[in-house]
Amino acid sequence: MIPNKGRNRVLSASIRWLTVLSVLFLLQIFYNDQVQAAAQSSEVEHKAIKTVLAKHSRNLASLPGVTAVAEGECDGEPCIKIYLSRDSADVLESIPKSIEGIPISVSVSGEIKALD
Repeated sequence: MIPNKGRNRVLSASIRWLTVLSVLFLLQIFYNDQVQAAAQSSEVEHKAIKTVLAKHSRNLASLPGVTAVAEGECDGEPCIKIYLSRDSADVLESIPKSIEGIPISVSVSGEIKALD
């Protein structure tokens, strides 16, 4: 039989281990929820940008000097990329900074031609 003092030490150590394991278990659940939420958020953003592009890409592409309109990433966030044939202040002024809350990034790509 374990003396009272020894029994208290064993019980105390067991409680500490159970506490540590419980905290680790809860952290794992929290981490998994965060990863899942981030993945769902990214999917929603991707669908949102596709919808906005479907509605507005034809109008954006018809602006003078615009060679391409695409889905992209700016500073780690989804954005709409617009490519221009040349740098022009007039064209830049006609392009909005964002559409339906999605930021727009403008780059000069030069002329884009199909290969033969």
